[in-house]
Amino acid sequence: MRIKSAVTLLGVDDSIAQVVPLLVKRWQESVFDDDGVVLVDGRRREGLALVAGEHAKPGARYEVVTAGERPGHYVAEVLADSPGEVRVRVEQADDVPIEATVAKGAAKVDATFDGSVEGIGGAVRGTVALDLDGPRGAEPQVVGSIEHDRVVGDVRAWVRPGWTVDVEADVRGKGLLRPLVAPVLWLRGKRTLTKILEKRAAEIQALTERLGSPLDPGLVADKIADDFLADVVPYKLRT
Repeated sequence: MRIKSAVTLLGVDDSIAQVVPLLVKRWQESVFDDDGVVLVDGRRREGLALVAGEHAKPGARYEVVTAGERPGHYVAEVLADSPGEVRVRVEQADDVPIEATVAKGAAKVDATFDGSVEGIGGAVRGTVALDLDGPRGAEPQVVGSIEHDRVVGDVRAWVRPGWTVDVEADVRGKGLLRPLVAPVLWLRGKRTLTKILEKRAAEIQALTERLGSPLDPGLVADKIADDFLADVVPYKLRT
């Protein structure tokens, strides 16, 4: 069953593609000591700690306690690091672990997830690929897939001129549940997709209004980092 929706990201321009590599650079430039991180500007934050290995090197493992929209105790590990990209794994209890490959110097991210989620039953697995550096045309800039014991789906998104984002999702039930799941997906799928897109678009618009136009990728990267740090609980992970 195909579901389509669209949203316009007001105040966004192509310079937003520079934010991803800037965030990677800021992360690599951070310094960890004891139970906290010291940022480039000298600020220190407890609750985000390097607990094993050498910062930004394969084998480095971090723990962070967060509040806000995604509260929890997360563990992240650097799986691989090369001149062109870095691969990390992030996991939390009762949630699906995520592995992501982030390009250095480019707006490209590839992520996979595979595991069980408490409350929904069964395993969930999928992939997401983002590429804002490629040409804008017939090929989507975001491609994703998800598979569960009862539902499978594919998602594609195209960034059009003026940063109108067209999203298309193919979602369907599996096996004997297929005819039962289809009406539910039909009634709720488009409404849910549109609601998610509109919420994220409003958040992005609020951010661009605060930062001004045209966007400064450095300011955007700093704001994203600051918002993340604001959710970090100043809690000593080790004693």
